[in-house]
Order: sequence, then structure tokens, then C-alpha cells
Amino acid sequence: MADRFSRTPEHTRRARALRQSASKTEYKVWLVLSRDARRDAFLDERGISIMRIPVSHIDESLEAVAQQIRSEIELIRQREG
Repeated sequence: MADRFSRTPEHTRRARALRQSASKTEYKVWLVLSRDARRDAFLDERGISIMRIPVSHIDESLEAVAQQIRSEIELIRQREG
């Protein structure tokens, strides 16, 4: 099965066409996503990991979220040796 995120010239052309015909609201979303990607890359280059946890997850299961954070910290520690 093909990777749904694989880039091909046709996918790139289609994405550009969709962005060019986007509504103002869709354009705002793309701006935020672009900013997020640049910020993530900036932080990643400096060795800073990012976890995005929806508020709903925190509200529904705080302990599970805390465990998820602990697990990520442990993985980072193991990688760093």
C-alpha cells in the first residue's frame, strides 16, 4: 500500500492548486501550520522535543497524559545515554 504522505510531482501540483484556491479561513489554517512547522524545526535543531497533547486528553485522563510525558522523558534519556 502506498504511503499516503508520499510526495510525487502530481501530489505537489494538486496541493499547490488546492492552496491557491483556498478560502480565507483555509489560508489562515495553512499559515498556522506553516508557522508550527518552522517553529518545530527551529526547536528540533536545538534538541528540544515537542509533544502536542489536546486539552481534551488532559481533561479526560490526566494520569494517562502524565504517564505519556514520563515515557517520552525516559526515551529521551535512553537515547542520550
